[in-house]
Amino acid sequence: MSGSLLLDHKMIKRNKLTILLIVIICLGFAFQPLMVLLKVHGEYVDTIYSKYSTNVPILNGVIGEDWEDANVYENVGDDNTFTVYLMHAENYLYIGVHANDLTEQTGDQIAAFFDEVDDGDHGSGSGDNVLTNYQEDYKAIDGDGTSWDGFWNSPYWWIFPSTGDPSQINFEVAIDYDLNYWEAEFKIPFQGVEDLNDESDLNVTRADVIGILLCFRQQDWTFKYYPVDGNYSNPLTWLALAFDDEAPNVTNITYSPTHPGPNDAVTVTANVTDTESGIKDVVLSYSTNGAVTWTNVVMSNITSYSGTIPKQAEDTIIQFKIIAQDNASFTTESGVSSYKVETLIFGIDPLTFYIIVGILIVSVIGVVIFLVRSRKPGAPPPPPPPPLQPTPPLTTSAYCIECGTVLKPEAAFCPNCGKKVT
Repeated sequence: MSGSLLLDHKMIKRNKLTILLIVIICLGFAFQPLMVLLKVHGEYVDTIYSKYSTNVPILNGVIGEDWEDANVYENVGDDNTFTVYLMHAENYLYIGVHANDLTEQTGDQIAAFFDEVDDGDHGSGSGDNVLTNYQEDYKAIDGDGTSWDGFWNSPYWWIFPSTGDPSQINFEVAIDYDLNYWEAEFKIPFQGVEDLNDESDLNVTRADVIGILLCFRQQDWTFKYYPVDGNYSNPLTWLALAFDDEAPNVTNITYSPTHPGPNDAVTVTANVTDTESGIKDVVLSYSTNGAVTWTNVVMSNITSYSGTIPKQAEDTIIQFKIIAQDNASFTTESGVSSYKVETLIFGIDPLTFYIIVGILIVSVIGVVIFLVRSRKPGAPPPPPPPPLQPTPPLTTSAYCIECGTVLKPEAAFCPNCGKKVT
């Protein structure tokens, strides 16, 4: 009987394990679509920034001074093939692409792929890391000047050349070859024209962040991409493209000590912010020769940006300013502030010297007051002596020469004998 119970217990345990295993397998299948979804909705590999400018470039296939306002990414992508210029105006995105190529072939092509969000009609707004049919955009130009417009229709990009129906091309582009590189310039509207090949038009604003992949395809169908190892069918290998319209803000500039001497290094602090592309670097620039030359110090950021000007000689006038750059290469330069290194008094900086003198004066006064107030009262002085009474003059008794009777001083005759006093 006990053996039967033991067998039943083992069977129950085995059945529980089997059920648990089946549950785990089922949950794995159930969560598989979610895991795929999470993977698809991942992040782009990096973010690049377009810079706002009212000085728009001229589309002639030559990237010259007309692109000086652009944000530039140099020697990027597979084999450092690309230098990319990014800028935008109110309604257009401008992309300049310099692609290294030792041979000029008309079948060479420079292309840009864009990822937008699925709005149910055609692409609109920030990218979603997913290629959705009729939502994603493609712009390209061949070495012979043929431009191409297209959209994603899984599993391929559908592209249409300007030689077929130029009205379907809603962007402008130019290309030129010089020595050992191609240069292509794109002018792409943020908003496509309704009912005109909407599938291959952007529909974004400057507040959006869209996916982007740049491609240089040689005539022999060799591909190079920016970013490195990009794949035109997998937006998780693309870049994020964001738009920056404003330069950084530099506020609350202070320095300490405010009265430095020749033994004092001066710390300069400031608040530096940028709400769009973020701060790239902040530099404290100072001059000791009347702004003839400037020395730069990289400022560090803890609670605010700070940098230190080393100690300088007496009477030196220091000028300084703060230069901040954001990730779209916008640069802000603050106004120039200054201070003078104070002259020492007996080897002590003036502020410390005057503090010491003040303390000494206050101390002396305090000691005097203390001594006066702490002095014990003495014995009362003796009373003054009484005034001297006048001493009557000494008188000599007079005698009558006749009878010897004592005479009074006022007597004229002797009272005894009647003799006249002489």
